[in-house]
Amino acid sequence: MKNKIEKSQGEVLLGDTDIDYRNIAKSNVPAKRDSNDDYYEIPQNATIREECVSCGNVDCRRCNPAEFGNEEPERQRFHSPYIYAYWKEGKKLRKRYVGKSWKDFEDSRKARAIHLRPAQYKKFKYIREEADSGNELAKKYLELGQNEEVSIEWAFRIIRDDKREQRVWKMMELAKKSNFQHDGLDQLIEFFASELKKEGLDPTNEQDIDSYLESKIE
Repeated sequence: MKNKIEKSQGEVLLGDTDIDYRNIAKSNVPAKRDSNDDYYEIPQNATIREECVSCGNVDCRRCNPAEFGNEEPERQRFHSPYIYAYWKEGKKLRKRYVGKSWKDFEDSRKARAIHLRPAQYKKFKYIREEADSGNELAKKYLELGQNEEVSIEWAFRIIRDDKREQRVWKMMELAKKSNFQHDGLDQLIEFFASELKKEGLDPTNEQDIDSYLESKIE
């Protein structure tokens, strides 16, 4: 039986194909378990559901409204929703955190299918999407990954850093055209975040950032 179905502003601004996943997976299998490997322990008959949780922090205004003068202290609030898996081992009920959203859950299933950790799969997905969009550097490292010549982590860092560097150069060029004087990168980022918001765009969304920069550069 299958499972039952019941980023910062500054960081982002700088910030399925017929690919054979098997070779990529072979060169990226983790040497030891870590917290990202928990998904591998979830059995196929587990029940997956959304759940509101309390963080347990006594200083949290959301979880402890009565402590901060809330008009309805009897109503406890929670952080939500997160995805959890439930299943039984003998007479014991097991519970495992899966992710922040259903998208995280789906990504975890795909990662498991090709023997990658969820964190690795997210990086691989980023590389693949960049390659599909025409990023030549991403195409190169995707091919190197298939040939087991580089790890996903290494390729991800190279592509991400290159893209951030290109964004900075574009922002500097546009700032110069706009006669905007800035004392450093922080001011530059703040300026473009405000410009994006003026046009109804999200300064934390990479697609909005890149489309904005491309439209102004042309």
